Amino acid sequence: MKDEIRGIIGKTVEGVVYADDARQADHVFLVFTDGSYFEIWGDRVTCAGGVDKGDIDSAVGYAKSAGAETIRRWP
Repeated sequence: MKDEIRGIIGKTVEGVVYADDARQADHVFLVFTDGSYFEIWGDRVTCAGGVDKGDIDSAVGYAKSAGAETIRRWP
């Protein structure tokens, strides 16, 4: 994951767009209220069952318990 993802910190999500293309790549666009968007894409983009309660430390802990090999966090 590129460091540019930290640019979404503090932004408010207004909408989400999902698309796939002929090459079987998945694209997720987070659209923000300030008129910008951030794209996440790859060969296999999947989502969890819903929004979970917790803070950034909770998310890092869950990632570790699920066997994550690399964890990068911002801030």
